[in-house]
Amino acid sequence: MLNMEKACKQLVPLVQSGNRVVITHGNGPQVGNLLIQQEESAANVPQQPLDICVGMTQGQIGTMLQQVLDKILRNERVQRDVVTLVSHFVVAEDDPDFDQASKPIGPFFDEGQKRNMKTEAIRSWRSNRGTIDHIGDRFHSRCHFAFWSDVPYAP
Repeated sequence: MLNMEKACKQLVPLVQSGNRVVITHGNGPQVGNLLIQQEESAANVPQQPLDICVGMTQGQIGTMLQQVLDKILRNERVQRDVVTLVSHFVVAEDDPDFDQASKPIGPFFDEGQKRNMKTEAIRSWRSNRGTIDHIGDRFHSRCHFAFWSDVPYAP
């Protein structure tokens, strides 16, 4: 939370001068970590789909930002409400960006790790052929997070 505190402290003068502030953020590493948790616990609990994991991590980061900024504003005696918003956008199935993904999620792997994962994925696919419908299924929603503090604070 230290990095969030440093960033949010920089916003105080903007808010104090009456500006309406919107913060957006990425969540690729967090989504990747959550997907790994989903895979590792699949034997015990049902896995959540990618769009739900994206929303979960956006909400998590938004909550953390909201708590930090709210605390900083209160300490500076700035009366503003701080709000977290998670939103979803429908994207066309034939959107060309699906063919040229530019925002990876999760950790990066070296060549040896990639070979092992590919081998394991093929082995898993062969043994579960009857239960897997799509590999590399495209998702039709992208989630974005917006955050603002423009409403006067009312205790």
